[in-house]
This record gives sequence, C-alpha cells and structure tokens, in this order.
Amino acid sequence: MSGSVINPSIGSPQPLQNQPGGQPPEGPKTLPVSLPFTSQVTSFTLNTQQLLAQGAMTAFQSLFVNNSNNSQSLSVSVNISGSTVVIPAGECQWVALLAPSNSTITFQSTGAVTVACQITNFFVQPTGAGGGSSGGSYNSSGQLLVSDPNIEACINNDVLSTAAYALAGSDVLVPQRSGTLSYVGRPTGSSNYHQMATGAPYFFITGVIIMVSGDLALPAGTPGNTLVLSLYESNGNEILQVSVNVGTGLPAGNLTLLALTGMNYITTAANGAVNFVMTDYNNSAVVPTAGACYCTIFGGPTAL
Repeated sequence: MSGSVINPSIGSPQPLQNQPGGQPPEGPKTLPVSLPFTSQVTSFTLNTQQLLAQGAMTAFQSLFVNNSNNSQSLSVSVNISGSTVVIPAGECQWVALLAPSNSTITFQSTGAVTVACQITNFFVQPTGAGGGSSGGSYNSSGQLLVSDPNIEACINNDVLSTAAYALAGSDVLVPQRSGTLSYVGRPTGSSNYHQMATGAPYFFITGVIIMVSGDLALPAGTPGNTLVLSLYESNGNEILQVSVNVGTGLPAGNLTLLALTGMNYITTAANGAVNFVMTDYNNSAVVPTAGACYCTIFGGPTAL
C-alpha cells in the first residue's frame, strides 16, 4: 500500500545561512518531509513538479534522511533519472537528489516508523553515518562509486599521479590524498559523544553543519536547560562550540544550529579523528532523554 506526502506531511521551506554548495536564486532553503511508515503503508511518493510550481524553491539538489530509528533499510528512487539509493537501517545519510522538475521521488521501507527527511535546494556531499554507508552507490568513505577503464589503466600502470598541497601545522606541506569527503556523527545510547575517525594523520575541515531534532529533551536539572555541542580533535584541541536552549520545546523537524563554509582548519591528532561532544555549560557530560543531535563535517584527508 502506498501513500502521498505532498500534503500535509511537508513543512514550509526554511531559510539557511552559510550553506555548502551553490546559491540558488531564492537563497538556501530546506524543506522538511515526514514519512509515517506503517505495517500497511510502505511507500510514499513526492511529485517535484507540484512542489516546484509553488515557487518557494526552484530546485532540489540534496536530501538528508534520518533513518536512525528504523530497523529496516529505506530506499529513495527517482523515476526519470532512474537513480536509487538505499539508506541502511539505523543510519543517517545525505543523498544527491538527481530529480528533474517533472519527476517523482519514491520512498520505500517496511520499518513501520516515522522517518524525518530534509530536502535542500543546494548541494551537500553525499555521505553515510560515521563516514559511509554499506548500501546504495557509495563506498565506505561516502564517495559516489564511479569507474572509467582508461583512468583505471593509467592508475594501475603508474601513469597518473595527482596531489594537492596545503599548509599543515608548523608550515609543513601536506599532500591531500582525496577530494572533498563528508562524515556524519550522531551520539547514540548512553554516550555523550560520537567519534568521526577520518583515518588520516591530518584532515582539512572546510565546513560544518550541526543539527538537532525538534523532539530534543534534556535530563532534569541540566543547567539552564541548555545543551552545548562541541567539536574536538581526539587530542583534546577544541575546534568549535555551539549551544541550544531547549526551553519548553523546539520547532518540529530537524533544526539547523550551525552551517559553516570556507573553513581552513587542519587537525593535528594522529588519526585525524574528530569528536562530536554533548555537555552542559559547566562542561559536564549530557545525554538527551529524547531526540538526537547530528554533525556533518566536510573536508579532505591527507596521505601522510
């Protein structure tokens, strides 16, 4: 059985600032979509032509899927482009949305839970939770899988060799091993942090997005009912910090607290790991009693 989420499960487009990707003419926006799967309803369809005709957004470029509470995988298919991406059970993922203006997007899952999504009119590098996904068309580093026999032959015969250089700590030239990658961190269970292990001695951070879910709730007695979200290197160096006052409740859907681009931060920890940490403003560990917090970092690892 299938259902339609054109009405009323789509929220109003929300403006964002400092987003990664290109600038659409109407400015960066995100469109919240709720998918209430049940044992009888396992498929939902979005008509992009109807949504774009409303004029609030002129294009759909990326999709954030929060499949973390789903015990089953979720597939996203676009009829005209023929693309299908599978988000594994229990994971969050950014998906490149190859959706022409007259296409339909189909979401399918047998998980019988409500899955929250965000459609953006700007591009975000595709990724899986913790840096990759075991499903879809992406490898474990969140990169789109492509193949060209001529390029592969050049690499195998040591004909092709590329390296981009940037200054690391102490004015050391470091060759960059890969292009832009992105990693999603989400603390789960009783832990107040999630480690995004890039696996590189140095990691160039060029952008950060931090979001919280609208149902976020903190333990009783949390000072000021305020949650502090921080990024640290594994050696303890603080990268940045942002806070959110939960108060009597947050707006429904995922709330973007921070969206930074143009950063030039280079990690110095041995494995390039970045920790996403939740505390109160006294720096004591906090584990929310409900809801979730998400952090996406963008950058590139190095070969050293």
